[in-house]
Amino acid sequence: MRLRHVMLGFGLYLSACGDPSVSTPDAGRDLGTPDLGTDVGAADVGAQDLGATDGGLDLGTVDLALPDTGVDLGAPDGGAGDTGVDLGAPDMGGPDPCAICAVGTTCTPTTGGATCACPAGFDGDGTLAGTGCSDVDECTSGAAVCDPNATCANTSGGYGCTCDTGYTGNGFSCSVDGNCATGAITCDANATCEPGTTGASCVCGAGYEGDGASCADVDECARGADACAPVASCANTAGGYTCACPSGYAGDGFTCADVNECAATSAPCGNNAICTNTVGDFDCACAPGFADAGAGCVDVDECAAGTDTCDPLATCSNLAGGYD
Repeated sequence: MRLRHVMLGFGLYLSACGDPSVSTPDAGRDLGTPDLGTDVGAADVGAQDLGATDGGLDLGTVDLALPDTGVDLGAPDGGAGDTGVDLGAPDMGGPDPCAICAVGTTCTPTTGGATCACPAGFDGDGTLAGTGCSDVDECTSGAAVCDPNATCANTSGGYGCTCDTGYTGNGFSCSVDGNCATGAITCDANATCEPGTTGASCVCGAGYEGDGASCADVDECARGADACAPVASCANTAGGYTCACPSGYAGDGFTCADVNECAATSAPCGNNAICTNTVGDFDCACAPGFADAGAGCVDVDECAAGTDTCDPLATCSNLAGGYD
């Protein structure tokens, strides 16, 4: 390297072939403090202590500046922990290796490129040019960890679990809900909810049948499941039935007793008739000496009819219901 009369500072020069020469010194004056690594925009190639003094003149150190190569080879510049050697590579610029990754992915730079990772709940190569990232349906893939008594619902990047009717919990863990008051179970309008240690249940009411969630009326009369008296009539109703005793019987329909119409205060057969009670009814017959004339019983004139038994020499006199 050739240096031609380079001015280094404070009157110090370097010639092409000789030692440093000094301009007119100022005896006894310190011409400057050593340069401890001040970088003048270029590489620090080392501080050179010329070591010569002229009549007490301290020549200091010389800082020779050359173009910056990106590596500091000089003496420490006085900073804390600075060894004087910059090991970092210069920033040469260039394309971003993570530009190949899709939005939302995790990019990991590698030698000569980068890898892209999809977030949890998504699957794919994570790149813009490839498959990217698509949602994983954990419910259909079997990856979901819902309780056996829960329903799985897929969401973007995840899933949710909801306990089924009759169970309570967070969906990942469900237990039987035996409390009817919580409304965890819905019963038919004709059913009642019954709590239990194995869970609340719906039970159809009397006169209905079904699973409790749905109940239908039972026709007890048509099935012969009624409890009406044998002589009573059965009529089906919603959730039940009614029984009625027929005419000639008294009772609530479940029990029926014959009514003795002949013993009633009002004679059912009318005057001059005889009432005979029968099961569930009665019969009327005209008394002896009377005959049915269609509108009741009228007296028979045995004397006029010749039905009397009087002696031929006797006189027959008709009486009401008889003769004399």
